[in-house]
Amino acid sequence: SENLEVKNKVIFTGNVPEDMLKSAIYSSDVVVIPSFYEPFGIVALEAMAYGKPIVASKVGGLKEFLTNNKTCLFFIPKDSESLARCIIKVLSNKSLSQKLGKNARDVVKNFDWNKIINKVIKIYREIYEKK
Repeated sequence: SENLEVKNKVIFTGNVPEDMLKSAIYSSDVVVIPSFYEPFGIVALEAMAYGKPIVASKVGGLKEFLTNNKTCLFFIPKDSESLARCIIKVLSNKSLSQKLGKNARDVVKNFDWNKIINKVIKIYREIYEKK
């Protein structure tokens, strides 16, 4: 970031303590999830709840609930040029950024624990009634 003269515009956080996570996400212009492997993606759900645009590797659980060009921009894992293109696209296109954030906020509502529990109960009841 120093060589590219963007040092004052980029923060490489590393691991963020739990008590600072909400403010870090809230203050972000884009949330980047460059995982090589991601079983589910709690960070993505947290970013979605704040209506933040997401740039993510198309891996694991992320590709199960994020949708390219709707709730995120996917980049090719381990491809820094693909990652850079997606970040630049989000940061340079305010309407795209707002659309991704709004759609993400709408989708994350489906991850309410009460809704999930009710779906599981319904599945168990359907299985039990077939026996």
